[in-house]
Amino acid sequence: MKTMAMLVRREFWEHRVFLWLPLILCAGFLLTCVVVGAKFGQGSVTVMNSRGVFRDVGSGLVGLTFVLPLTVAGLMAIVTFFYLSDSLYADRKDRSILFWKSLPVSDAMTVLSKMLVALIAVPLVVYALAFVTNLLVLLVIKVSTGVELFSGAFGVGEWFGANLQLLLRIFVMALWYSPIVALQLLISVSVPRMPLVWTVVPPLVLIFGERMFFGTWNVGLFVLERISGPDTGQNVAFAVQGIPGHGLNPLPFLSHVDLWAGVAVAAVLTYVAILIRRHRSDS
Repeated sequence: MKTMAMLVRREFWEHRVFLWLPLILCAGFLLTCVVVGAKFGQGSVTVMNSRGVFRDVGSGLVGLTFVLPLTVAGLMAIVTFFYLSDSLYADRKDRSILFWKSLPVSDAMTVLSKMLVALIAVPLVVYALAFVTNLLVLLVIKVSTGVELFSGAFGVGEWFGANLQLLLRIFVMALWYSPIVALQLLISVSVPRMPLVWTVVPPLVLIFGERMFFGTWNVGLFVLERISGPDTGQNVAFAVQGIPGHGLNPLPFLSHVDLWAGVAVAAVLTYVAILIRRHRSDS
């Protein structure tokens, strides 16, 4: 455990973007809410002057706070994509792999640490920052507008429950995206150069090749479903509609055959990546 924690800290130390990018996004969201809340408090937006209107939109405002972690997570997924493509290749390119192999750190621990960072550590950082930001946003809305945020069937307990479901989603979605992460690590550890090209071009060739020769999009639809997840856009839509936390429960995904098939594929790809790294140190 200590070795894995050290390797995870190494990744965050070498890739500061995992910390400062979500921090900047959350700070910008909070600042925007402070400015907008101040205008509402001054009565500059006449359509919102009625406390009755505020009371009606209270649950909608709470629901919008769930958009922040989902949006930041989407942006961080792009950052993580580029990180994974270069993670194991960079060690060979600058030959720092020789240094890491001289330490009492196994190749399996190295590969698994990068997978852990991408699937668990980065999403947890995003969740923690978004949760604190949302608490501050709710406080700003309450103080500046006087709106009753928690009313009816959706109270404080339900809000915390929805956030707990959002936390559980991190671990369930880690299973869903594990084959993609494992494939990227396998490409990163095996190709001689340009791992990003090897990651992007082959799927595109398969997608458009199928369309050209067979007139179908089956490969493209499969890739899209695996990348976007089984509930694409559902949570943001529910939040905007003022249904806080609706659709966030990740437990039904555990019954998906596609999820566990992907986990099995990820296990095989990860094992192959570890074997290749164990026997390769070239640049």
